[in-house]
Amino acid sequence: KDVSQMLVQAIEHFKANDSKKSEEVLDDIHRSFELNKETLAAIYYLKSIIHNNSPYISIQYAEKAVKLGKNQIRNHVQYIAALISYKKYAEALKASKSALKIFKDDVRLYLYTSICLIREGKYKDAKKHIDIANSIRESALSYFIMGELNLAVGNAAKADEYFRKAES
Repeated sequence: KDVSQMLVQAIEHFKANDSKKSEEVLDDIHRSFELNKETLAAIYYLKSIIHNNSPYISIQYAEKAVKLGKNQIRNHVQYIAALISYKKYAEALKASKSALKIFKDDVRLYLYTSICLIREGKYKDAKKHIDIANSIRESALSYFIMGELNLAVGNAAKADEYFRKAES
């Protein structure tokens, strides 16, 4: 088997909810082949997803994926999501801003940035990032985050309006 076939196999195991087998295949690839940066980044990316329930481990793998594969948006998104899930908002904000320099039109990055800004009490900046995300593409997630923003500033009625909009 070659690396690409084994990566597909690892993904199939993951899709079948067999994370252990998926990680075994990824470890086997890592041990058995001379890997380029992109392939190694893909392995770290997949390992980060496998460990989503263990944010600290997920962050470590996602950070390696970003360092090796800066040109892949998926690596940045996974890293930032892992940081947010571990409540490392300042680091996630820094990573989001860095990724936005490369991927200026990615809605997820603007929304992740807004989540971090809300958690840091920077509500006006958060609103700006939500508005930018909506100018690219409106989504239920942006409405939900707008609801969170309105809750944070004490506007429960407006928050409820956005939460309802997110549900529809």
